[in-house]
Amino acid sequence: MFSLTTFKEIGKYLLAAILGVLFYFCFEKIFNRDFSLYEGILFIFIIYMILFFFFQYIYKIKEIKELIFKSIIISELTFILKQYYSNTFYLIIGILFIVFLVYLFKPTKNYNKKINKYLFLSDAEIVAKDLLGKILVRKLKNKILKAKIVETEAYYDENDPASRARQNGDLRETMLDKEGTILVYGVHNNWLINFVTNEKGKAEAVLLRALEPLNFKGKTNGPGLLTKALKINKNFHKKNICDNNELWIEEPDIKKIFKVENTFRIGVKKDLPRELRFYIKGNKFISKK
Repeated sequence: MFSLTTFKEIGKYLLAAILGVLFYFCFEKIFNRDFSLYEGILFIFIIYMILFFFFQYIYKIKEIKELIFKSIIISELTFILKQYYSNTFYLIIGILFIVFLVYLFKPTKNYNKKINKYLFLSDAEIVAKDLLGKILVRKLKNKILKAKIVETEAYYDENDPASRARQNGDLRETMLDKEGTILVYGVHNNWLINFVTNEKGKAEAVLLRALEPLNFKGKTNGPGLLTKALKINKNFHKKNICDNNELWIEEPDIKKIFKVENTFRIGVKKDLPRELRFYIKGNKFISKK
């Protein structure tokens, strides 16, 4: 039996087919002549690639990108079919057959939106900025909690007066570990979560300061509050955020443009002469303006 999801998928392919064929006949009508096979394929491909990159880099809308991709295939195959089938009935049958084949042999969707280790291989300041807008995901039994990262801070080695790497011990050793390693330590009876950045042995990390809850209610406008809301504790210490099944970071479905503000770090007695706290401007979930 076909599920509702299957019918929706088939509907998307049919819509792509209709768009592809409409574009084909529109181009023929506008230029008032038949395209050769190679002219048609090249012209349609150029037009659709312009649209594809426009939506990919301006709007980041996944569904439209998929629709454009399917339409490209169907438009080009329509040109090929028309070279051999002048009868309209057989042309329509051929197009529907192509739609069926494209659906049947469609590439498997990549549902894995998890951030990989390469994001954490940069300098802590760069990673702190790059993490803004990403989605922190926490799996709790049958629940999946999601929250957008809206505020971060970068920390460095023993030359950073506010860094945990200044003192010998477990926290320094953890900061020297490989990229993506989770660093959890306690401050005023609260757990704070950090991610180790850059190459192994450089002692850099990014602190999560605030999150915006997406599918749950809770106070997350502070480093201690967000760990309580997501039930993050010392058990995550020294695990890696890139291969963890209970806590991970994802790309958002739709990437929105936002402005990043920076200030000096909060709650440190002595700071570096650099502004290493970063947050999304105008977001109401940040810990402090």
